[in-house]
Order: sequence, then structure tokens, then C-alpha cells
Amino acid sequence: PDLWKAVSAMHASDDSALRTVLDYTIRPLKRVFTAATTGLVPRFALGTNPARDIVDAFGKTRSNVRMTDILKGYGMAFIDAVAGKSKVSKEAGRAGLGNVSMYFHSQRPSAIARRYAPTSLLAKVETAVLEKNPIALAVKGLEKFGDTSDRGPRLAEYMAALRKNEHMVTSGQWTLADLRLRAATLARPVTIDFSNKPGNAVARFFADYIPFFGAAMNGS
Repeated sequence: PDLWKAVSAMHASDDSALRTVLDYTIRPLKRVFTAATTGLVPRFALGTNPARDIVDAFGKTRSNVRMTDILKGYGMAFIDAVAGKSKVSKEAGRAGLGNVSMYFHSQRPSAIARRYAPTSLLAKVETAVLEKNPIALAVKGLEKFGDTSDRGPRLAEYMAALRKNEHMVTSGQWTLADLRLRAATLARPVTIDFSNKPGNAVARFFADYIPFFGAAMNGS
């Protein structure tokens, strides 16, 4: 019981009236600011961000990632962003590699849940109004472009981990699902995992509503 309480406290619910108001007002502004100051800046999206992430990936890899993996990772991320047809990228997302970038993590968790599984007519209306209006669609486009810059090295490590550990499936020790889960777990930390939140409640509050605060706390 004591261990369960300790683990539960690490992810304590922050639901409150104030947070609900901020989720509908400040969080969307943060999302727009993040997308506009990164996705609209080619020097960041095409230069400094990939350069930093590639160096991080080679320094943090546990699967002997190769430059060819990096190039394939960026290619798959681009195809997924433009056409949504990268099988490996979608597979990695389902295995646990989704929602770790600075872009999609800035969306309201409740909105993400309702988008995939609306539970009422009100939820469907909220999704239509808040997520499918022209401004939201434009921001989403910038986020997809930015996520391509952010996602390549993770997909590279994911593919390298699949290659390194495929013998575990061949030998019968793991299932294919086990292999994909392991690969996604190894791929998340090769660049900054924005789904990590500070343990301190005040710092966590700031990370939710102040652009790039979470990145600074993660040591970027």
C-alpha cells in the first residue's frame, strides 16, 4: 500500500477549476507560440534542431544507430506528416513513441482523448469547434512540420533497436509486440522526451503553460 501511494503521487491529478480555465485559454496560446516560433523558422526546423538531435542520438543510442537509420527516420517522419502512410512511424507511435515531441505534447490531454474517443455529443462539438477550425488546422500543419524535425532520430533508434533485438523474437523469447515496445522505450530518450514532467508541482504547472519551460527542465 505504501509503495502504491508513493507511485500514485508521482502522477497526481492536477484537475482544478483554475487548470480547466488555463487549459482552454493559455495552453492553446502556448501551442500557437511554440508552433509559430519553431515550425515557421527554417533555421530551427531544418538546421539547429536536427543538428542537435542527431548529435544527441549518436551520443545516447543503445542500439548502435547508423547514419542510414537517421536518414530513413527523417524520410519516414516526412512521409507520415505529409501523407500519413509511414507504416513504421505509426507502428512506433502505437508502441509508445507517440506524443513525446514539444508540439503534440502541448495539446490538452482531455482534447486528445475526446478526439480519439468522443463520449458525448458535447465532446464531438468541442472537437469540431476547437480542433477543426481554420486556425487550429493551420497550427496543426505547423506542428506536423515541426514534428518531422523532432521525430527522425527517434525513428532511427527505433529501427536500430528492432534490428539489434530481432533475435529475441526469432528465438521465441519475445513476441513481436515485446520487440516493438522495447524499441520504442529505447527510442524515446535519444532526444528530449517532452512527455516527462517535473516532479515538483510548481515546476509542473509552469511546464504546462510556459513555452519551452519543459525543454529547459529536461536539460536541453
